[in-house]
Amino acid sequence: MKFEFILIALAMFCCCSLGEKKTDPHLEAQQLFAQARGLLDSGAEEEAFSLMEKALRLDPQNGELWLEQGQALRKKGRGGTAVMSLVKASELLPQKIEPLMELADAFDGMGKADSAITHLENALRRDPENVEVQKKLIQLYLKKNRLEDAERLLRMLRRSHPSDLEITTLQAGVLWQENKREDALKILQEAASLVPDNFSVRLNIGRYLLALRKPQVAIKELEIAVGLKPDSAEALLELGAALRYAGRPSDAEAKYRALLAIEPRSLPAKIGLAQALLDQDRPEDALATVDEAALINPRAPEVHLAMGEILLRQKKPQDALRSFRRAVEINPRHAVAHLRIAEVYRELKQLPDAQAELELALAIDPENSEIRRRLVQVLIEGNTNLDRAQEYIEKQLSAEGTDLEMLKLKARLLLLKKDFEGAGRTVDELLLISPEDDDVRRLHAELQDARRLEKAAQQKKKPSRKQGMTIIRGR
Repeated sequence: MKFEFILIALAMFCCCSLGEKKTDPHLEAQQLFAQARGLLDSGAEEEAFSLMEKALRLDPQNGELWLEQGQALRKKGRGGTAVMSLVKASELLPQKIEPLMELADAFDGMGKADSAITHLENALRRDPENVEVQKKLIQLYLKKNRLEDAERLLRMLRRSHPSDLEITTLQAGVLWQENKREDALKILQEAASLVPDNFSVRLNIGRYLLALRKPQVAIKELEIAVGLKPDSAEALLELGAALRYAGRPSDAEAKYRALLAIEPRSLPAKIGLAQALLDQDRPEDALATVDEAALINPRAPEVHLAMGEILLRQKKPQDALRSFRRAVEINPRHAVAHLRIAEVYRELKQLPDAQAELELALAIDPENSEIRRRLVQVLIEGNTNLDRAQEYIEKQLSAEGTDLEMLKLKARLLLLKKDFEGAGRTVDELLLISPEDDDVRRLHAELQDARRLEKAAQQKKKPSRKQGMTIIRGR
């Protein structure tokens, strides 16, 4: 009886087992990711990422799925979360370079260029002949001012790909970092004359012209670049910056909005838009845009810098100072944050504090011409260490040639030092470059007054001729 019961139980179990549908976890995970892609396309991000998490619990050793999740997170502006997925993908796909390249881009986007370099160097070890990895690595070496490493890789690329125009742009980058700026611009312009529709060449010409404070010609080059790649985030960002610099904030706003239509969570586009709105005296709209940027990444120093700019425009220097200090707390080596703090101190007439912040900023970014210019300005206004201020001026002018603002500071410094001959030569140069500039005219007038006062002072110092007794003769 007992034996018959066991047979019946086994039969029932077999029947139930045959009736159940067995599922393949790998296949189910693939199906869930397919659904997640559709949800991402329709804008349902949370539901999409929830499905991806479920799929990865089913198939946790699938490196390709971890990679896809990391890429999707990065695309939606979730760089910090993306890093964890990409690290997992890199562990599961030890022969592939894609996870490492994605990690490098993620860290670079978070302002961690050293970490980005480490991942690209690992990628190069996996694939030593990969040209894309070498190019990206050169760009990061240049960003960190590692010129020797950049030049070494560049020599290898030139030998293997002598006619690659992108390598020409990298060569220009090395020259630019070496302060051979005219040479850098020249080789790019020669490349553009040979291949006028090369996006990378046009983009970099525009960048360099903007850095040389030539916004009008920069705009023309960047408009060509955008025409070649209308959906390029970097070209739209650069064009927006050039339009702002040229005093066209409404046109800049249009470019930033065009970029946000393509990448709604682009933090640089949000910040650029806020600045363009502020340039149009729309502080409330700018504030709302910065608040949106903070939702994307509340720990981005740029968010707090933009907030500080708005508060300064609203005549709230102490509040602005808190925002700028918050940016420094997040990234103590953020040179622009120190520059902004210095500008507030200068406005508050705290020149020694402003000088200290500017010297710190210059130590972080020694080649930043704007920081050097501000430091010279503070040294002149405080009438302290004028010889050092003159050294900074000469270094800047030798590196960049004609720099209108630095020439004005040079004339001001020479007037303070009572070097009227040197001041006169500098003012004459300024009058040739920009005769209608109000500051230049003011300097010319001050020089004339100073010369008159000096002449009058010299006249007073001359010994007066002693007069003898006057003899009145009678007729």
